[in-house]
Amino acid sequence: MFDEQKVPNATLNDLEPKLWKRFKTLISPADDQEFLEKLKLITRDEDNKIYPTVSGILMASEAPESFLPSAYIQAVRYRYTERNAARQQDGKTKVEVHLENGMEKRGEK
Repeated sequence: MFDEQKVPNATLNDLEPKLWKRFKTLISPADDQEFLEKLKLITRDEDNKIYPTVSGILMASEAPESFLPSAYIQAVRYRYTERNAARQQDGKTKVEVHLENGMEKRGEK
């Protein structure tokens, strides 16, 4: 997969801990390298050398454009819980979130 490929001109130091540590939970591996490998943010080559992956650079680098100038992250948001293209929202749709009696109510603008 493209996102799991190594970025050969990047090093582990190019991944910013403040950007990837937010994904750690109580059940995550304590060892940082093991955690990064589990999330596929780093990989090892045939010589066991560690490299950030494309995902690692896009999610945890302060300057991903310096390694992957034409790469981007595309995210899709759906109304409700059903994955249906008719309910797909684009990035220009504004969604307001209100809490009423502890329940979330959403309204589109």
